[in-house]
Formats: sequence, structure tokens, C-alpha cells
Amino acid sequence: MLRLYTSYRLPVAGEQWSVGAGLNAQSKTDSLYNMPQGGYAIFNANARYPINPNMELALIVNNLANRSYFENNKVRTMGINNFYGQSRTVTLHFLWKM
Repeated sequence: MLRLYTSYRLPVAGEQWSVGAGLNAQSKTDSLYNMPQGGYAIFNANARYPINPNMELALIVNNLANRSYFENNKVRTMGINNFYGQSRTVTLHFLWKM
């Protein structure tokens, strides 16, 4: 499994906006019962804006391409223990620090 993530503060609007991108990659896997799965890559992205020193708003998108894949599970067999990984999710995140 390889996980990479980066973020960049945009040089606009007082450099408050930031964007990020990530990659989760898995090489091919096998299970105890010879149920192989090819490798896959999942891409994620986000944008963040600090409203003030105590509040932040973020939009987070996981699995941008909505790729179907199975969780890496060593007891995966034909018909059971095959759990799909997370499909595309879009989250609006509001953080308020007191």
C-alpha cells in the first residue's frame, strides 16, 4: 500500500485558500482462498478556507473516480468476506475551535 498526500496554499485572497490531493494505491493482492484482486489507485482532493482564526470550511472528495474495489481482506473467498471499499464521498466540513 502506498499513500501520498500534498497540499498547496493558493496565492490568492490573502493566501487563505488551500487545496490538497491524495493517492492511495494498492498492488495486487491474494487471499487465503486464492481470490486475487488486481492493483488499484484511489484519488482524493480537498479545498479549505479559514473563515477566521477559530473557523474553517472544507470540501473533501474521496475516491474521485468512484472506483470499485475490495477491501484488502486475507479471508476473501468466492461469495463471502468480499467487502467493497468506500465509494465516492463528498463532505462539507465545518470546524469551529473554541
